[in-house]
Amino acid sequence: MPTSVVVEDTPRQDPLVLPQLVDELGNMPPFPPDEWITSSDVLTPYIPCPVDYEPGGPPNVLVSITNMTPTFWTELHYVADPDTLLTNDDGFINGGLAFRIDYGGLNTPLVFESFAPDMIFAPGETWEFVIQNYMSPWGGPASAFTSIGVGGFSPAGPPSTGSIIALVVPEPASLILLAGGMLLLTRRSPRCD
Repeated sequence: MPTSVVVEDTPRQDPLVLPQLVDELGNMPPFPPDEWITSSDVLTPYIPCPVDYEPGGPPNVLVSITNMTPTFWTELHYVADPDTLLTNDDGFINGGLAFRIDYGGLNTPLVFESFAPDMIFAPGETWEFVIQNYMSPWGGPASAFTSIGVGGFSPAGPPSTGSIIALVVPEPASLILLAGGMLLLTRRSPRCD
């Protein structure tokens, strides 16, 4: 679902940067087919961010998501619902603890891409990422992406525990137009003597 977000970067882990307009992906229903992912989760010993890991605390959960849309997505982020807790956050999105799903930096939650490891969530592709020290006070699964609304705008409690947000990968024609526009902007104007 196209949505607007407010990002608050914190110095805890990695930089958290996103444009204001993103798409929310989730389970059907209530999400429409062009925003549909399937998801599941299992416990894992993998620690994506050792700096803030709480030994003996809540478990680490490996979440698997599959892109069921015909769209190529990039810049995937996990955003916790208001009552969901975790320790590998990069900051806040709409007031919810959030992190970029990637391989780089201090926080490395992405552990698997079923296609090329290119950070593009392609149609039919499955990604696996880890939520560190995951806790839902009502006992909900980490893979419950079942309510429309991101962070503080998501209804707290059952049946949802978090959101996946992403950007659409620009089409090649759009990239060519963008590159052409940038070239025009960088050309020097003629001198007037």
